[in-house]
Amino acid sequence: MKDMNVSRKVALLFPGTGTQYVGMGRSLCETYPIAAATFEEAADIIGFDLQKLCWEGPQAMLDDVIYSQLAILTYSVACYRVLTSVLGVNPAFGCGHSVGEYAALTCAGVFDLKSAIKLVQVRTRLLKEIGAATGSCMAAVKNIDLPVFRQLVADCSAAGHVVYHTINNHFRQQVVAGSRESVARFLQIAGEVGADTNYLFTDYASHCRIMDAGAEDMSVALNECAVHSFDWPVIATVSARPYEAGDMVKRTLLKQFIKTVRWKESMEYLVSCGVDLMIEVGPQMVLKNLLRSVSPGIKSYAMDAEEDLEELKRRYSRRGMTTAALIDRCLAIAASTKNSVIDNNADLLFDPWSQLTTMRGSYTDTPLTTDAKDNALRLLHDILTAKGFSASECKREMEFLNSQPAF
Repeated sequence: MKDMNVSRKVALLFPGTGTQYVGMGRSLCETYPIAAATFEEAADIIGFDLQKLCWEGPQAMLDDVIYSQLAILTYSVACYRVLTSVLGVNPAFGCGHSVGEYAALTCAGVFDLKSAIKLVQVRTRLLKEIGAATGSCMAAVKNIDLPVFRQLVADCSAAGHVVYHTINNHFRQQVVAGSRESVARFLQIAGEVGADTNYLFTDYASHCRIMDAGAEDMSVALNECAVHSFDWPVIATVSARPYEAGDMVKRTLLKQFIKTVRWKESMEYLVSCGVDLMIEVGPQMVLKNLLRSVSPGIKSYAMDAEEDLEELKRRYSRRGMTTAALIDRCLAIAASTKNSVIDNNADLLFDPWSQLTTMRGSYTDTPLTTDAKDNALRLLHDILTAKGFSASECKREMEFLNSQPAF
């Protein structure tokens, strides 16, 4: 078995709806100030004490999609900040299940928390409104082979009971959605061929064409949010491949609203990229358990499991990002940032870029020192400023790197 003290390629998994529970986040916030600050930040944006709801309930209110998805988003971001800023874990990839994809994009630096919260608020409003208007629901279908499941979906829909394949968790676990009448009929015929079925606690049908009615509102919300560069790749579950940058982020998220979540294929892609450790970042350990069915040979942890978090602390505490890794991140951000200054600013760009590349050649896998961190971030700041970034934009782009512990 590979020793975790040897460098591993880590992917972070962000859970989705249904993982919320009363008490979520309490232990993390009481232990790590950065986690508590994340809930305070979310409360300021939302105008509501989300932490109190997560800690004290009531469960019925927390289960309301309006609140559950905001709670999952906030707790996932809090977990991520602890994982990276305190423990020093450096992810190679991220992937989110359903609303978890918004958390993954936020943690990768694509959206700030305020934008992510706004998007999730629009998303949940549409889920609730369209769900009520269409009388739709979702159900899990287990212990049935995927080709058989797909044929049943086609047969049921052809007979007038239109249902949609919304989530492919693994080869023998799927999720179906549609009107309550259609889903009831599908579950009946699935049960007749030996499938185990159960309704999900949702009164809406996400990731299918029923949500077409909300596509315009979702598109407007996405277009109002700024999209930033990726700190690390995020897998889009509609394609099971990494997001493309820029406007494609918004287009892909819009597709995610109405298309099937290809979770099984997304996990297989991560494994094909050499990922050998996955960490679930958020409430419960649903995705860790799913991984055992998709890729049982991959080591995994769930931050919400106390014993897993303790093991991560033992393995990762004080490791942090190396100086070389931080400089590589600085160079990547500098190279991928568009130059919005019309005037010739080659000299202003060349000097800090040259110093940064020279600095990179002086380091290998040495621990990150305060002096090296300060020098690298100063040079990156100079490059971004020369390219037309304001002070607040520079701070936002450098937030993740600034959070890395140095010694």
